[in-house]
Amino acid sequence: MNRNLDDDLRAALGRQDAPDGFAERVLAATRPRPVVARRPVRWAWAGVALAASLTLGVGFVEVRRETQQRERGLEAKQELMQAMRVTGSKLRLAKERVRHFNE
Repeated sequence: MNRNLDDDLRAALGRQDAPDGFAERVLAATRPRPVVARRPVRWAWAGVALAASLTLGVGFVEVRRETQQRERGLEAKQELMQAMRVTGSKLRLAKERVRHFNE
């Protein structure tokens, strides 16, 4: 039984001649093909435009936010300076009264 199986396999897997034109087809399949340039899709430009618009929009919002924050900071600084002037004048007044009281 084993011998019959071996003989059947040898017969099925035996050497055969290649069909006509086989070598030419293999060589043709291995040759590099020319690359055809494709035109960009118009929707791709729309995507680029959308991304640029979003980037500019976010940038403008961020600049405006920073400007407003800077303005609030300057206002707070001015209020602090005014409070320091008022405090300094009140301290000078209190110091004069204490000095006048001790005389």
